[in-house]
Amino acid sequence: MEDWDWNYRVLKRLSKGIIGNPMYEYGIVEAYYSEDGYIIAYTQDFVNPIEDSLKDLRWTMKEMKKALKQDVIDEETFKPNTMQ
Repeated sequence: MEDWDWNYRVLKRLSKGIIGNPMYEYGIVEAYYSEDGYIIAYTQDFVNPIEDSLKDLRWTMKEMKKALKQDVIDEETFKPNTMQ
C-alpha cells in the first residue's frame, strides 16, 4: 500500500431488491488492510463521492475508479486476511 492502509474497493452484496426479490448490488467501500497487505475490514455502507472542493472530488473519483480494476470483494464469501 502507498501512504495509507486503506483504499477504495468494489463490494458485491446480496440485497432484498426493489420488491423483495433477492438481487446483487455493487458499490464502492473503503477497505482496510493489515500490515502484510491483506484486507481485514471494510465499511458497512457504500461510500459516496462528496467533497468540499472540486480538487478533492477529482482525487476521490480517481481513487474510486482504481477500485474498478481490482478484484471485487464478495460479502458472502469474504474472510479477513485472505484477500489482497
